[in-house]
Amino acid sequence: MASVEPLAPVRMVVTANSGDSGAVVLHDADRQNSLLAEEFHDQRVPGAALYNLWKASVPAETGDTTLIFDFPNVHVDPGAVVWQVLDMPPGLKLPAHKTDTLDFVIVVSGEIALGVGDREIVVRAGDHIAQLDPIHYWHNQGDEVCRLSVVRVSNLPLPAA
Repeated sequence: MASVEPLAPVRMVVTANSGDSGAVVLHDADRQNSLLAEEFHDQRVPGAALYNLWKASVPAETGDTTLIFDFPNVHVDPGAVVWQVLDMPPGLKLPAHKTDTLDFVIVVSGEIALGVGDREIVVRAGDHIAQLDPIHYWHNQGDEVCRLSVVRVSNLPLPAA
């Protein structure tokens, strides 16, 4: 197989309202790959790149301009939502796993097989997936890096007050 070029870094732009001064740009920069140990649910996933874009509580405090980029790669705290981008090189198969989240996934580029139950569905750039925490796996059987944009909403109950 020919060498596969990694995709361009993920650029993150954050805007907000800033009191009397109106709208402002809080952040405009490339994000760094957060999957430094190349691990996913305690499994080795060589070549994968995970970019943590955002973490917020639900409902979001829109007046809070704290930028929250550094958080655990997989776990989503109760009452939280995270936004991540996952790049998967050709041949990579993430192990079957289950999360405690409602996931909204957009295939940004490439294609990938989504395994659920006894089915394997190929999804391509522009396809959208809503996952209600099933046991599933991802397998890039194509010849290019597949980029997924994932918004994960916690399905865990909030702790008692």
